[in-house]
Amino acid sequence: MSDKAFLKLPRVLITEPLRSKLSDSAIVLYSYLISLYELSVRNGERFRDENGRYYVVCPISTVMRLLNCCNNKAESVYMQLENQNLISRKRQGLGKANLIYVNPIAESTATYAKNAHDQCENIDSANAKITFAEMGKTHTIKNDYYQKDLNKIYPSISYGDAIEDIRNQIEYDVLAERGYGSVLDEIVSLLADTVTSTAETLRINQINIPTDKVRWRLKQLTAEHIEYVIGSLEKNTTEIKNMRAYLLTALYNSIDTLDTAALYGA
Repeated sequence: MSDKAFLKLPRVLITEPLRSKLSDSAIVLYSYLISLYELSVRNGERFRDENGRYYVVCPISTVMRLLNCCNNKAESVYMQLENQNLISRKRQGLGKANLIYVNPIAESTATYAKNAHDQCENIDSANAKITFAEMGKTHTIKNDYYQKDLNKIYPSISYGDAIEDIRNQIEYDVLAERGYGSVLDEIVSLLADTVTSTAETLRINQINIPTDKVRWRLKQLTAEHIEYVIGSLEKNTTEIKNMRAYLLTALYNSIDTLDTAALYGA
């Protein structure tokens, strides 16, 4: 089997005392980012900034799928890596994925080694274990939950509550300031109709997909996805006969296509 099928796990992450501050999810993510970094180096100038530093692109939605977790958990894992100086993120603005710089392990270790003894003495290991256990229990979408109880993502939600939840989820106020007008409100209305639908299946990509699965995918949408879909709509030159069906398919697919576009600079 090719070594490309495996992630490289730096031993220091599981043996060095300061790494007690990293959850298992953070260790997995860092290992994954290392693999992306190696790809960036092999691609040469394409993933190199104006200062000559290589970067990787790994949107929150990718982390959510990698770790099988929700948005909040994915962000908290990134923050763990940042707090330990293992990565740094450079924001590019709404609609564009962050650039992620992966710092060498040796550099990170040196940064925190000076006060390692004092820091380790102050760690309350019992509380740390409880914190990470509760975090995983609160945010991670378990496989059995996904398979058996997806309807709890929006349990008996009213249309009005759905509108409010969706606006908060996609940062509606921020997007509204960018002048997207009626198309933004149409997307919110479409999403509300979808998550409150009583139909067993919904038509996506000309395929009938269980409504619960569609809801689960749409729950992963962020402001970046919405702006990406609107941008794609503006670039479209073909006639759209059914705008709502087109938008729903585009929103559903954006969970994957935004990652691909960000990775290849599309």
